[in-house]
Amino acid sequence: VQSYYVAKILVNTVDVVLMTFVFTTVYFLIRQPYISYWRFIIPFIFTAYTAAGWGYFISTIVPPQHGPFIVSLVSFIICGLLGNPSTLANFMDIPVMDIAVSAISISRWAVQMSFL
Repeated sequence: VQSYYVAKILVNTVDVVLMTFVFTTVYFLIRQPYISYWRFIIPFIFTAYTAAGWGYFISTIVPPQHGPFIVSLVSFIICGLLGNPSTLANFMDIPVMDIAVSAISISRWAVQMSFL
């Protein structure tokens, strides 16, 4: 299982980088922020790579017919609930939750990097 997981991530790195580059380029051109493109793309690359890792990790531990549903639920919980900027302050007040959210959420630090 571990070798399958590592092989899928390494092979898919090119795909993740290309899709992230295209999405970020379009978003950058529409939004036109006052920072350089290379500084803007860093949180997107890290978030995409981590999300792909979570997806492949889940695909190795659940049956294939349940994979897409479980990945969508986990993504909603990890990004939507734990990485939401409006609820993030509530989690950061409790030291145990701060550590848990920082370790689990793939968008927690990306939100912070986006608002630098």
